[in-house]
Amino acid sequence: MTQTDIPTLEDIDSAFAALVFPDFSDFSDELEPAHRGADLTGYLAIHQAMRVANEQLVRGIGTAGVVDRERAAALGRWFRGYSDELRTHHHIEDDIMFPQLLARVPDYAMYSDSLAGDHHQLDRMIDGLRDALAAWAGHTTDGDAARDARFAALDLAVELRDFLEEHLAIEDADVLPMVHRNFTFEEYAELEKQAGKAITIRQAFFTAPWYMATVDAETAARTWREAPIALKVIHVLARRSYARLAAKAFGARP
Repeated sequence: MTQTDIPTLEDIDSAFAALVFPDFSDFSDELEPAHRGADLTGYLAIHQAMRVANEQLVRGIGTAGVVDRERAAALGRWFRGYSDELRTHHHIEDDIMFPQLLARVPDYAMYSDSLAGDHHQLDRMIDGLRDALAAWAGHTTDGDAARDARFAALDLAVELRDFLEEHLAIEDADVLPMVHRNFTFEEYAELEKQAGKAITIRQAFFTAPWYMATVDAETAARTWREAPIALKVIHVLARRSYARLAAKAFGARP
């Protein structure tokens, strides 16, 4: 990396915008950006990554031994990073994306309260699962108490998976098409920039390698090609530590 390649603060803001909602727009499109609708391919890819991660968590807890403090603790650390990503994502929706949508599309009101309520419920579920994973990790001997703790964590992980599956399905099928139809390419790009500022550097060091390790190979390759250099730097710096954490949490590459 040369001195001219060192990321500026503007570069970092752009990187975080790409991290929140990766830009998969087709620049070969004949239409000018201002005449194209919002490209939500990256938004949908983030949602799919969440679905995959939810299933990984259920499988990770379900295949772990009743007493395995190292793995239970690793699952707890992994879930803290992932659940912080979930919270960042829905706070961006609540504070930036959806208010802008409501101001432009009155019909969104039929979803607004329900989705906001889902996000509050998700916060409670995250707190409960964090506590359950910590309680399970505290057991040192096999027995009913340890088994109950693992099953409690597993039940909450299944509940989270199923809850998010329904929630994301509504957003994907009903809400995001409203965004696509009512925001131009450039208007949506401005919202992405605002959203990027909501991610902390600490969170980026989890989210970048998590996303790249979770999406399918084609999506990961395309993300890498289109990512700003600052995001590539974060990923390179964080990917090995994330891989080690994932191996401890899931027993192998998830």
